[in-house]
Amino acid sequence: MRQVTDLKEIQSLGLNILKDVDMFCKEHGITYFLAYGTLLGAIRHGGFIPWDDDIDIWIKREDYNRLVEAFPEWGASHGLYLNSPKTVRKYNRPHSQICLSNTLLLQNQRDDRFEEGYYIDVFPVDGLPSNSFSRWLRIKHLQFLKNICTLSAFSVRADEKKSFKTRILLMVSRLFKNKDTQKTMLRYEKVAGKNSCDSSEYLQIIAPGKNRGRNMVLSAKDFQDAEMKQFEGMTAAIPCGYDDILCKLYGDYMTPPPEDQRKPHHDFTLYYKD
Repeated sequence: MRQVTDLKEIQSLGLNILKDVDMFCKEHGITYFLAYGTLLGAIRHGGFIPWDDDIDIWIKREDYNRLVEAFPEWGASHGLYLNSPKTVRKYNRPHSQICLSNTLLLQNQRDDRFEEGYYIDVFPVDGLPSNSFSRWLRIKHLQFLKNICTLSAFSVRADEKKSFKTRILLMVSRLFKNKDTQKTMLRYEKVAGKNSCDSSEYLQIIAPGKNRGRNMVLSAKDFQDAEMKQFEGMTAAIPCGYDDILCKLYGDYMTPPPEDQRKPHHDFTLYYKD
């Protein structure tokens, strides 16, 4: 296997996957939106944030379920495969991955028990109850289920200096190492999908970065329509309320971070399979 370390090459792999996903979605009448840093990159840079190493997209739960059902067969003929709670026995994430078949990706901070290639993340957008207390209960329930699966895969490198918090998390994670994460994630999906996006006043997405696993509440109006935006030479959809979304995610999103923070935020080793 050949190790892939060049960021431009990694970005090119992600862009090729996105182009195939765009083709699939158009063939199946599914609307997707650029998400998180990919959305920010489209607005601020017209493509990748120069130091970003992945692509994220959002899909409303109804269309997301259709993708999970139809993509495995389609992807197999395009050199791609789908990791999701419904397709992988020990999958432990509340979203799906569309992976490139001829690659192997090793996470350096997680003890994953399933194989993954280089991927783009596919995040569902879910409806929420109108009642504020019911909304709060839903979010707390989902965070609890997600935390169980996160702890089941928590890991650090043997040579890494362990803080007090890290040592506590490692001890707690041992309680969940044998947890049936697929069952927990399928439960997560059932709870998350109780309210239709189209009939909901509020929607939720999974928070990024240090808040990942928590759920953010957005107005359904933010996803009411799609706008088209250039991303690395292709045209992709973004939510009409992108300004509101990006402000909630990143604050002053048009101002780049200090130079010492301009680096990839994932910790993985990537290989091309022979």
